[in-house]
Amino acid sequence: VKIIFDLIDLIIKQKIQTIVTTVDPHKNRSFMRNLYHCLPLRVTLVDLPTFYERITGKVPVSAIEEIWFLENLMNKEKGGYESIKRVIDMVAALLLLAVTLPFYPLLALLIKIETSGTIFYHQKRVGQDGKIFWIHKFRTMLKDAEKDGVQWAKEKDARVTKVGRFLRKTRIDELPQLFNVLAGEMSFIGPRPERPEFVFGKNSIERQIPFYQMRHLVRPALTGWAQINFEYGSSLEDTLEKLQYDLYYLKNRSF
Repeated sequence: VKIIFDLIDLIIKQKIQTIVTTVDPHKNRSFMRNLYHCLPLRVTLVDLPTFYERITGKVPVSAIEEIWFLENLMNKEKGGYESIKRVIDMVAALLLLAVTLPFYPLLALLIKIETSGTIFYHQKRVGQDGKIFWIHKFRTMLKDAEKDGVQWAKEKDARVTKVGRFLRKTRIDELPQLFNVLAGEMSFIGPRPERPEFVFGKNSIERQIPFYQMRHLVRPALTGWAQINFEYGSSLEDTLEKLQYDLYYLKNRSF
């Protein structure tokens, strides 16, 4: 009883309007009774993941469990949204291709003038439901940039050419991915697709970061919530940070 009155007294004295809890009231009867007696004080009870999400625009991976995904991602109403989104993707991709295709020869010339090698770069990525597909880009790196093996791309990567640096800064190098959008492998908005060499394997992202595979529930995309809110990612820590934004998108995606 004393705990109850201490809580009530604290709420009144500090003029508390919101209680953020890391404890599930369903699993703690004593805590639930305390909250019940606080009802007349008209305080709002919010669990930590929800509060964190509202404040930061991302989902705290360390504070959620499997039940979070069952409560927030098993929503059949998203099916209609995804279908209409797919139509919008196709129409937008066709319009952008009509506008940008005439510039492809000029871009190809600029790439070839600076370095030898192919104009386009094709790379395996992990798509929806974990399926592997080939992503298409204008080549921005030196020929044989990965002769020493697969490695994370960096913000100031020495392998990037001068023309490539301009293409990356303006996102022009991503234009060929419009063909991926038309093929249904990508969307305009969603999580960015990662390379299978990083996602799968003994020391993979999926093994080191909890719930990472959940970002594969939707089509990967040209850009998304993580790209808007976070800097260029080039490490496991950055990937964890971006995943939290991706989970926020998965939960809240809508028109």
